[in-house]
Amino acid sequence: MKDNATSCVKRCRNLAIKLASTAVSACVLSTSASADDLFEIPQEALIDIKITSASMFAETRQYAAASTYRAEEEQWTAWDARRNLDALSNLSGISTPHVTWGGQALAIRGFTQLLSARGVATMIDGVAVNDLLLGSAQYDNAHISLGVVDSIELIKGPGSTLYGTDAFHGVLSFNTYYSEANEVNLNAQIGSFDYSQSSLKVSQPLGEHFINIALDSRRQQHWGQDYFNINSDQMDSRSHKYENTTGLIKLHNGQDQLWDYQLSYYYNLFEGSGFIAGGHAFGYQDRDLSRSKHSLSKWQAKVSREINDHAELGVTGSHWKIEREDPFANRCCSELEWEHALRRYQLQGYWRWQDEKGNRLHATIERSHQQVDKETTNVFDINGNLSSSREGNAQGYFRNVNSVVLQGRRQTLHQPLQLEIGARLDDYSDFGNHMSPRLGAIYQVNPQHTAKLLYGTAFRAAVSVELFGTSSIEGNPSIDPEELETWELAYLFKTERWQSELLAFKANWHNGIIATPNGSGKKYENADGNTSQGLELSAQYRFEKWQVSANSSWTKSENTVSNYDYVAFPEWQLKAEVNYHINRQRQVAFRFDWRDERSEGPITTQTQKPAELAHYLRVDANIRQ
Repeated sequence: MKDNATSCVKRCRNLAIKLASTAVSACVLSTSASADDLFEIPQEALIDIKITSASMFAETRQYAAASTYRAEEEQWTAWDARRNLDALSNLSGISTPHVTWGGQALAIRGFTQLLSARGVATMIDGVAVNDLLLGSAQYDNAHISLGVVDSIELIKGPGSTLYGTDAFHGVLSFNTYYSEANEVNLNAQIGSFDYSQSSLKVSQPLGEHFINIALDSRRQQHWGQDYFNINSDQMDSRSHKYENTTGLIKLHNGQDQLWDYQLSYYYNLFEGSGFIAGGHAFGYQDRDLSRSKHSLSKWQAKVSREINDHAELGVTGSHWKIEREDPFANRCCSELEWEHALRRYQLQGYWRWQDEKGNRLHATIERSHQQVDKETTNVFDINGNLSSSREGNAQGYFRNVNSVVLQGRRQTLHQPLQLEIGARLDDYSDFGNHMSPRLGAIYQVNPQHTAKLLYGTAFRAAVSVELFGTSSIEGNPSIDPEELETWELAYLFKTERWQSELLAFKANWHNGIIATPNGSGKKYENADGNTSQGLELSAQYRFEKWQVSANSSWTKSENTVSNYDYVAFPEWQLKAEVNYHINRQRQVAFRFDWRDERSEGPITTQTQKPAELAHYLRVDANIRQ
């Protein structure tokens, strides 16, 4: 069976024009920036927006020691993004294939395979919500609703130096609603395929303190998909639906105080059905269905104290709990259902120092504990009756990690040159010690031109399904952790109206944890010889009422030992957007998405030569008033 994306490509070989979903929006007593406000901000000011996830210090993209991207709320609402990764739809160098239970994997710079949902740290306000059982938040990526988010940041490349084992291929960071204003913002939308969404953001001062509340509810009652069913050798159709509700409450005293504090509680509930399950790769495509019901609750507290004009001390703590019920069709029976419950706590203490010349140092000590409280597999017969229930080998499994993190930057005697150094030492209760370093040289030729040479490493310890296995893939208790090292060379140019970046990268993935053929099934094994290399070019330009942006990439990823390519990742990508503001109230925009040199799926035992897809071109038109 081919998914909806494949079917769409074959039907739209030359050109697909899709009008944006009809939307109705209301904004009451809102003081937040509109798309018009953003349009009037100089391009150079937008470039200088601070990024918080690429470093322990907030810094601009020009000086970040990583490949970064930041999307503001105004950008994704302009194109009526419905789910999380829709907000990254204009970014090249990534791929977002659908996975089981309604999730979407995020593959970065190649390496698209059956396990692409793992290896990207998903952060909510700086707290990773990847779980120890599946090693990913991408299966449950609806843990976050865009209606409670202010901005999204993506780090392409290893982030283990800052964030540990979860940040292997990259970091996806959600910054939730934060305000020091007195405001009420209400938004509602309706769209095609029975889609509806409503959100509320409220900020109120309480003396010298502030309370922020954000609520979001969105539902898709019918999302139709046409596909070619290889079992019946004919076109077929299916439909999925979901409901996603998120709530956030945050209490803080603003920023730049002698004492800063922030307390927050976050809750998300997602329920949906009609999603894909394992697909042809797992041999049960004729009943390729999955459903999902999961929740995430998270508490977080931060407090910091300014020691002097250059230094501060701080403590952060967090605790979250995940519960899920995920049924899916299987070869052995009518349906399997996984019941999971996991929890994690994390405590950090840090010291931070920075002087006027740009020299800086950050030191963190960290303790985290994560545990699988429940892992149960229920088997249902063809009549939907429970025939058996089995406790999994991972139930009760836990992992403690003690960490020390150092990050610093030194302004050299040759004034335009800055040197970045970072290192993380992790002590795992089940894998021993590991060091993850990163290095960087940032050379500012002048205020408009900057060159960067970056070296980063990553480390990912196997999670419980890889150690103990599932009904579909055999586990491997002796499997080794996987490691990644990446080199990046970047050149950035900016003026008041123009910004561009040219980047070349080379990545080597050692001991990659992949699912390999094992008799009639699969088994988790280590595989060496995985490499990825490529070029990325991005540009933005503004002139009077026009704004043009483009992101393009060439990516080549392969396994040199087994001599195969990661063919599911597009080798060529071009994303472009053109905006024209007729006046302050009206604008017309077009978005282009072109991809080439990719196949319908990864190379697997069942599919040795996946079909090559035709050229893909999609054009979206948007008229806003």
